[in-house]
Amino acid sequence: SDGCDGSSTAVGTMQQLYTKYRGRNLQVHTIAFGHSAGSGATLLQSMATAANGTYHAAASGLQLSQVFVQIAAECTAVDGLVKRFSEILSDMISIKVQVDYL
Repeated sequence: SDGCDGSSTAVGTMQQLYTKYRGRNLQVHTIAFGHSAGSGATLLQSMATAANGTYHAAASGLQLSQVFVQIAAECTAVDGLVKRFSEILSDMISIKVQVDYL
């Protein structure tokens, strides 16, 4: 949502998505962009809150890029993927060693 449509279903939809995917390390960020972003800021804040997420405001392109850098720096989803990949790789190496040398 751009936060400007006044949709009453946006917050409910965010709650449903959060409930459905929270076990998968879902991270929700809403961003109000531009000087006129204030008109939809309340809805975007409500959407973020409904999904235990974070609301950001960026009035300029520079601020928007800073928000994306901040989001990336705080992202824990990548950590989870790296951990899972290392577990799979470790299992595959163990199997290979067992097959080749035992």
